[in-house]
Amino acid sequence: MVEFYKIKCVVVGANFVGKTSLIRRYVTHKFTSDYQATIGMDITVKDVDLTFGLLTHHVTISLHDLAGQYRFESLHKNFLKGADAAIIVVAQDDPDSLYGKKDVHSDKVISITDWVARIDEANEPKYVPKILVINKSDLPSNQLKDTEIKVVCEKHKILGAYRASAKTGENVGKVFQTVAGIPLVRENIEVPPVE
Repeated sequence: MVEFYKIKCVVVGANFVGKTSLIRRYVTHKFTSDYQATIGMDITVKDVDLTFGLLTHHVTISLHDLAGQYRFESLHKNFLKGADAAIIVVAQDDPDSLYGKKDVHSDKVISITDWVARIDEANEPKYVPKILVINKSDLPSNQLKDTEIKVVCEKHKILGAYRASAKTGENVGKVFQTVAGIPLVRENIEVPPVE
């Protein structure tokens, strides 16, 4: 028996953290060190089969890769609307990507708090499950400690956090498998009526 699901997952974060590289690694199993900034948004579609014993669930994930630059802020709300899941990407060698990174084109700063607020505002009253990815785990420089990550996740009600590497592929599959499983959990949980 196969069940079919379609979900929209937005991938956000500051510029230079590797959002596009993570998506490319997941979809094509390739990595390139050539950097090209995303202009506005790119959409990539990936089909995933999740099997739990005798049941298989076919999930089509539409990955919406948003530009991290502040100059695209006016587009963010429209692009974030209708999200079923969100991946927020930071870089372990760049604490500013978590706490507030100055944009290359202005003096504005976008932090994880801003991304969470934008996702929530664009989709209220619906809650959008969020995953935090600390990219570039292959680098020797780790400036984001596990304790810091846990505090941020608890503060913003983030579902999970993974250290990953678009370069080596470490944990990339786990991140997107978690995202693919979100609609299954949502649609198969029955909430008992309040008495």
